[in-house]
Amino acid sequence: MKYLIAGTMLFLASLSLYGKEITLKLTGGVSGGLFLYENSMTHFLTPFKINNLLVVLSLSDENEGFTPGFVAAFGGTITPSLLESSHDFHPEPSIQYAYFTAEKDGVSFEFGILPPLSGYEDTYTFNNKNITVGIVASQQPFNAIGGRINFSKFVDLSVGFYRDRLDPEEYCLGRKCPSTTYEIVMGKRIEPFTFTLYHYHVNNIRSLTGMVFELKKDAHYFAFNTDYWKWANSNEYSVASALYYSRMVKGGFEIPLRVEYVFRNGDVYIFGPARKRIFSFTMTPTLHISDSTYLRFESGYVISRNSFVVDCKRSSSLYEFSIEIGFVKE
Repeated sequence: MKYLIAGTMLFLASLSLYGKEITLKLTGGVSGGLFLYENSMTHFLTPFKINNLLVVLSLSDENEGFTPGFVAAFGGTITPSLLESSHDFHPEPSIQYAYFTAEKDGVSFEFGILPPLSGYEDTYTFNNKNITVGIVASQQPFNAIGGRINFSKFVDLSVGFYRDRLDPEEYCLGRKCPSTTYEIVMGKRIEPFTFTLYHYHVNNIRSLTGMVFELKKDAHYFAFNTDYWKWANSNEYSVASALYYSRMVKGGFEIPLRVEYVFRNGDVYIFGPARKRIFSFTMTPTLHISDSTYLRFESGYVISRNSFVVDCKRSSSLYEFSIEIGFVKE
């Protein structure tokens, strides 16, 4: 952490001395709400929770085609999940990600605490169309310390190497903890389509290979995300897919839908004696009060035989109901 702070101060000092066109941008968001989880035997209602609180500072300097920059995000998230309620009522404030950038002629470098490029839904859920993170996204990677190089020519290509993960409890799980991780992401946008392929390899633990397809046309938005998880040195694997659709109607009203299907051959997505197949459906009617403020309601349903525990009781289905208000500055 002290090296990050020292590097930040050095970068800011360099910009003040040599920068020509320094651009400062402040973005982020905050959201909070209530959650009700219910199975066939019992229900659990949470008090009001702060789901996300994030402030993002971006600095860049356009200097004869070479653009250095710095991005830092402070705050936190409890990442509300469709599968279970978080035990936290507000995020623990910390540096979420912070990295230096340098770009010239379509090639850029990033170094520091980096958010992943793999996956579809965002960890900071005010950026998503649903209140909760879905089943597929629940196992997609989190921020890590490392470096990344990006190429933007005919296609967008990124290659990243990470040394220290910020969520070791998720990736160790009684097995050998990863020493290094690499990520390869390739994407192409041809209006109105976007297509992305990614591979996220956690050494000695497991690997993720997936794709995202997006289509945005007028008031309609469609996305498809599919992931293949494979445990290292094991025959265990899981295949999961999520279909997203959203339509904006008059009066700032939006109706996002999410449908998911998971086939499990190992402990991914739900741990313990869960069945091989999981199905979910989520609907999140949203009222955009303004360009930056929203109010949304959500109902979700998950089915997987004898896989869910609410208030120490097990059942085959789970219902989730929630309400959230949020503010996002882009």
